[in-house]
Amino acid sequence: EKAGRSRLHWEAERLRKLGALVEEKFLMGSPYELLVETARTPNTRLLILGAVGHKALERWLLGSVAERTAEKSPVPTLVVRDPAVLEKWAAGAKPLNVFIATDFSPNSDAALCWIKELQQFGKCNVTVGHVDWPPENCLRLGVKGPLSLLDNPTAVQRVLEREIKEKAEGILGQETFLMSHSAPA
Repeated sequence: EKAGRSRLHWEAERLRKLGALVEEKFLMGSPYELLVETARTPNTRLLILGAVGHKALERWLLGSVAERTAEKSPVPTLVVRDPAVLEKWAAGAKPLNVFIATDFSPNSDAALCWIKELQQFGKCNVTVGHVDWPPENCLRLGVKGPLSLLDNPTAVQRVLEREIKEKAEGILGQETFLMSHSAPA
């Protein structure tokens, strides 16, 4: 605990010297639960997390703090895998590659709005992704008959792609993103 408090204070001081307003809080408990709880406090607009980089087996057995936090957070979550990339983007030397998973929820809209704000600070290559559950979308769109658990019928796929594209264009603007779509594996 003493080492953790010391490291926190050192990092807070480093950020203050760069001009950031920093409030130090040393919390003990489940990291992802504490992060999600913190995200629920007033005026929290974004969580930024570093990805530790567990091996695939560790992630599968233990889960990822960043992944669980992003799934449960009430605000957009930016997972930084390599801080050097973010630093180069902030310096204007390189565009930032951003992947955003979207659906049709207000939280997804908030995340897209945050990406729009981020684009004001530097060039971003945005990929908008959507993973769906085919039976749910078939039911929503009135498709009857035997349904695949893995693939959408062509007509449903076209509707989903159009809806996601319209949603992203409405917030990000035209031609400012790539689209990615997947059904469960």
